[in-house]
Amino acid sequence: MDEEIKQDYTAYTSIMDTTSASNESATSSHHHHNQRASVIGGGGGGASNAHQHHQQKHKQQKPPKQQPVTIQQTALPPMPPTHSKADSASEHSGSSGNNNSSSSSVGGDSTTQLSSKNPKEYHQQLQHRPRQQDVPSKEMQQRQRQQEKHEAPSQMIPKSAVKNHRMKKLLDENEELKKSKAHDVQEYERRCSKLQHSLDAKEAELSRLSVNFHNHVKTIRATDDDFSTIQVKLTTLQSKITALPLTLKKYAVDKAVMTRYFIQCWPDLTAAIEQLAKKKGALDYNVICLFVEKLVTEELVANIYRTPIMIGLPTNEAYMQISEYMATHDKDWALRLRQQMCKLAVKSLTSNNDPSAKPIATAKKQVVDRIVAKLANIYTTESHEAIISKVGKFVDLACELSVAMHSQDIPVDAAELVEGKDIFKDELVMPQNGSVDNATVIRVVICPPFTANEKQMNDVVLMKGKVICL
Repeated sequence: MDEEIKQDYTAYTSIMDTTSASNESATSSHHHHNQRASVIGGGGGGASNAHQHHQQKHKQQKPPKQQPVTIQQTALPPMPPTHSKADSASEHSGSSGNNNSSSSSVGGDSTTQLSSKNPKEYHQQLQHRPRQQDVPSKEMQQRQRQQEKHEAPSQMIPKSAVKNHRMKKLLDENEELKKSKAHDVQEYERRCSKLQHSLDAKEAELSRLSVNFHNHVKTIRATDDDFSTIQVKLTTLQSKITALPLTLKKYAVDKAVMTRYFIQCWPDLTAAIEQLAKKKGALDYNVICLFVEKLVTEELVANIYRTPIMIGLPTNEAYMQISEYMATHDKDWALRLRQQMCKLAVKSLTSNNDPSAKPIATAKKQVVDRIVAKLANIYTTESHEAIISKVGKFVDLACELSVAMHSQDIPVDAAELVEGKDIFKDELVMPQNGSVDNATVIRVVICPPFTANEKQMNDVVLMKGKVICL
C-alpha cells in the first residue's frame, strides 16, 4: 500500500508543479494588470484601495478553507484549476471593480491551491489522514467488491484442471504401486522356486528311501500280506469251516451219539453241554455245527497257528530258544530272525528238493488225519473222502496264514480264552446260538479271537471270536 501511495504522490507532485508554474505566471500578470489599473484609474483609486482593504480585513477574519486532499488507490487526485493567457487578457480588459473582484477570487483560489499543493503540508496530511485499509470508504468497499467479482473467475482453478491433476496423481500412485507389487511378486516367485527345488529334492529322496525300504521289507517278509489281507483270509477260512457241518449233515449220525462224543472230547464242558441239551439228551443240530467248528478250529490253532514259524519245520524248537533269549537283549534282532525264518519256510513249501519240505508235508498230513479221525466219530464213512478233501484245504490255508501272521512286525496270534472264567467282552467275541441273554461268563469257546499285539494295552482285533455264554 505504501508503494501505491508513493506512486500517487509522485504523480500528484508532478501535476501540481505544472499547475503551480502556470498559476504563478497568471498571478504575476494579474498583479501587474491591477497595478496598471490603479495608476490609470486615478480618482477611482481610493475606492479601489478601500475595497482591497476591506477584502484583506475579511481575509484576516475568515481564513480560507483548505480542501483536504484525498488520494484514492486506483485514481489520481483531481487537477486544480489553471489560468490560461486568454483568461488573463479578459481580466486585463475588464473594469477596475471587476478586476478587484477577480483579483480577490484569484487570490483566494491561489491561497487554497498553495495550501494543498505544498509538499510538506501534503506529506503531513498524508501521514495524519486515516489509512484507507483501516477505514475504507463505502465507495472503496463497493469498488473492491466489484473488482473481486471481476477477478474471482480468473483466480478460480477450472474443474477439468483439478480432475486432470487428481487423475495424474492417481496414475503416478498406481504406477508406484505396480512397481512395488511387481518387485514383491518377483521375490515371492524366487522364494517359491527355491522351495519347489527343495521340495523336489526331498520328494526324490523320500521316493528313493521308500523304494529301498520296500525292497528291504520284501526281501525279509515271507509274503506280501499285511493286517488287511490277513483279516480277509482268516474270515474266509473260518466261514468255510463253519459251512463244513452243514455240507456233511446228511452223513451225520444220531444226535445223541454226537452229543456223547462231544462230552467225551471236552469233559470240562459236560455241564454246559447238558444245559444246552435242555434235558432232551441231545443237542440241536445248529448247536452241533458249533461244536464241529470248535473241533476243527482247535486243531488248526494248536498245531498250525501257534507254532513258532511253520508246522513241521525242524528249526522251530531251536528258534524258540534263541528268540526267548534275544527278546530280552535285542528285540529288533529277534524280529529280523523271525521274519527271515518265515521266508525260509515259504521257500521250503514251494521247493520239493528242500530238506525241510518233507517234514512240513508230513506234519500237515498228520493234522489232516487227526481232524478226519475225530469227524469220523460223528459222520459215516461215506463222507470220508469229502472230509479229507475239505480238511486238507483248511490245513493248507492255515499254513499260509501262519507264515503271513508270523512274518509281520507285530505278530498276529490267536488269543487264549479260559472257558468258565473269562468274562464276555463285546470288542473281542460274539455270542453264538444257545447263549443266554445277559450272560457274562464264557462257557464254550468255538473260535478264539485273532489279535495283533506286542504287549500293548489295546489289541488290534483282526477277527472276533465265537463263544457261548450261559
